[in-house]
Amino acid sequence: MSDAAESSQFVFKRTWSYRWIGAPVCLWAAVWIFSNMVQDGLKDWRFGALFVAGCLCVVLGLWLPSRLAVWPLRVLGGMISVVMVFSFMDTWERRAQVPGFGGWHGVYEILRASKGVFLLTFPGMWFALTGKIGWREDQRPVIV
Repeated sequence: MSDAAESSQFVFKRTWSYRWIGAPVCLWAAVWIFSNMVQDGLKDWRFGALFVAGCLCVVLGLWLPSRLAVWPLRVLGGMISVVMVFSFMDTWERRAQVPGFGGWHGVYEILRASKGVFLLTFPGMWFALTGKIGWREDQRPVIV
């Protein structure tokens, strides 16, 4: 195998530290956000619901058996992609209402949002749709 395939396998290799430290922290964060949503009536409940769902995807990706563990991670990749697209659209609409995009600061905001789209949306959606990290067939994640 090539170096790229070996590095992509390392990303999803579950060790005891991911499983016993990362999963409880994500579960605690999901419970904390959910309790704040219920008690305080969180104004932006969509963000809270996405955060809770993302945390639960991470926990399931770390604790499910290997053949099922990739599916919650694929859902998480798709969620990240959709959130980045909506974030870019929101930034574009806010800046489009300002004449001239609000000067250089507005242009900078749009460039920053487009950077997130290119760096997170395309790879996340590729992983969500194909289950591969790269372009080659040998770059499927190996979940141990």
